Amino acid sequence: MSVTLGVAVMEISLGVVNGFEREIRDKLIGFGSHIRIVPYGENEEASDLMKILPNQITELESLRGVSSVAPIIQGYALLQSDETLEGVSLKGVEKNYDMRFFRQALRAGNLPQKMYEEGPAEILISLKQAQKLKLKTGDKVRLYFLLEKPKIRPAVISGIYETGLAEFDALTVVCPASFLRKTYNIESDQALHYEMKVEDFEQLESILQQTREIIPYNQMAYSIRELYPEMFAWLGLQHQNVYFILGLMVLIAIINMSSVMLILILERTRMIGLLKALGARQSQLRNIFLWNGGLLIGIGLLLGNILGIGLLILQSATGFMTLDQESYFLSEVPVEFVWNDFLLTNLGLTAICLVFLLLPARFIASISINEALRFD
Repeated sequence: MSVTLGVAVMEISLGVVNGFEREIRDKLIGFGSHIRIVPYGENEEASDLMKILPNQITELESLRGVSSVAPIIQGYALLQSDETLEGVSLKGVEKNYDMRFFRQALRAGNLPQKMYEEGPAEILISLKQAQKLKLKTGDKVRLYFLLEKPKIRPAVISGIYETGLAEFDALTVVCPASFLRKTYNIESDQALHYEMKVEDFEQLESILQQTREIIPYNQMAYSIRELYPEMFAWLGLQHQNVYFILGLMVLIAIINMSSVMLILILERTRMIGLLKALGARQSQLRNIFLWNGGLLIGIGLLLGNILGIGLLILQSATGFMTLDQESYFLSEVPVEFVWNDFLLTNLGLTAICLVFLLLPARFIASISINEALRFD
């Protein structure tokens, strides 16, 4: 039972923490992409524009592992409804922008379907914004751009999304890039920054270095880790908690298995004395108890894997364990099946327990034949 519970707790901890990191990381990437290319010294103002030549975009898109390169127009405005108004950050995207993240987060309505030409622009707002402004899909609103000559632009709510990242949900509004281009008088080949998405997060650093070699001297590329270092530092702290749990579970398993070994030896003291009297070597007697302990560990591992992985599968299928989204950014406990870590956990726990079983097994050498045969 000690080994069973230890393995189950370790596998659940690994699965949940890795799942939590993946979900939060994917949400950050959904808002900020894997790599952002900005003008050198860029300060996130709409006046700081940049241009990437078509041949550079082609070269970036041809990098192995890059899935897309897209221009982004950023703007700031006051979003006004019939009830009140709220400051928002507008993210202008082109028609070919990868909208899978916002499609998965959609709670009502549709994504903006058409690029802006004339009339009200279609915009996507968050559930938090919709609740504050008392808006629903299809409602008409006004956007106030505080420029040298303030501009007022009509818009219609095409859809409402929710990601759980409160700070981002409270600010971000998605709209057609052409809408912001016309508002800020930005040319079609200019952008505030470019966003790159990669296929494998593990290749991010390698692709980032290649990107920096391609772009000109007056531009800079940053990874999502560099854009949001505090969030990734916080996620890293979660792994420290897992390491503590792993160490604690291993220690408990060692203590319990050593205790079990001593009990087995004491219960078989007369048998040990008899076998010694018949000429059994110390190594033979020790191996008997080590094989017995190994069998107990094997049964514990089997049951622990059934319990731990079974609960992870159940959580993945049903989401029966929920979370407070305001505090944890997620509505249910996330799960990721890190099979390599599960295998290393089983092998590591087995090896460590077997090594520590050698200590109580050495107690066999101190048992004398006369005392053992009289032992009752």
